[in-house]
Amino acid sequence: MSRINNVTFRRIVDIVYKESGIVLENKQELVEARLISLCRKQGYESPEAFLKLLKKDRTGSLLVELLNQVSTNVTHFFREKAHFDFVIRTLMPKLEVKKKTEGSNRVRFWSAACSSGEEPYSLAMAIHHYRAGNAEWDLKILATDISTQALQKARQGLYSRQEVKKTPPHLYKRYFSLIDNHDDPVYKISDEIKQMIAFRRLNLLKEDYPFSGLFDLIMCRNVMIYFDTQTKEALMKRFRKYLHPGGILIIGHTESLTGYEKYFKRVGIGIYEK
Repeated sequence: MSRINNVTFRRIVDIVYKESGIVLENKQELVEARLISLCRKQGYESPEAFLKLLKKDRTGSLLVELLNQVSTNVTHFFREKAHFDFVIRTLMPKLEVKKKTEGSNRVRFWSAACSSGEEPYSLAMAIHHYRAGNAEWDLKILATDISTQALQKARQGLYSRQEVKKTPPHLYKRYFSLIDNHDDPVYKISDEIKQMIAFRRLNLLKEDYPFSGLFDLIMCRNVMIYFDTQTKEALMKRFRKYLHPGGILIIGHTESLTGYEKYFKRVGIGIYEK
């Protein structure tokens, strides 16, 4: 299959930015490789033929295919472990005092770009272990992503040995079970952890989100590096809107909210308070 031309590249960049906020301006090789791969897997004659079909499609399915293909889903269990340490050592004790004072047991966390599930499952394992299964709290984790493929894998909760290897040993032993011991072993996350999480598809670019309540914690890590300044600021406003006073926003270690100090106060590396 031939390389994509500049016109096709430009159209793909514009569509992806409009629909997801992801900036692909300087990534022609990546776009080309992923679009050609999509065409080969799905049997489209060429990238140009795919674009023609995309323009006519009224179901939105081809757009989802495109966004699935260009979304970068690089993650692993307990990535940037210091963030999970903060949740357990600082945020959870603080919430215990706060909720007791308020006479509430409702705790809500949001993994806003959950990819294939490693982040929310890591959060759930750490919390469940910390709480020792204490049922007194009404604690749920919402996990969202724009990629339907990533969400499908997340809902299955099945991972390879390579994918689970960075899980702390005590959590790995407690919350994973080996279900296929062939050349490529498959590990299944426990049902008690899966039950803590609701996976949903959500485009962060939407002006409003379908949430009825506020969150105590929002994790949106290693995502904003793909957004431009305008998109980042709009996202900060929405995150602030959906956080409780004193709620925590966690972004990636290499990301920064410099310029957005009016929305959040920095309390750690990649950790901000409303």
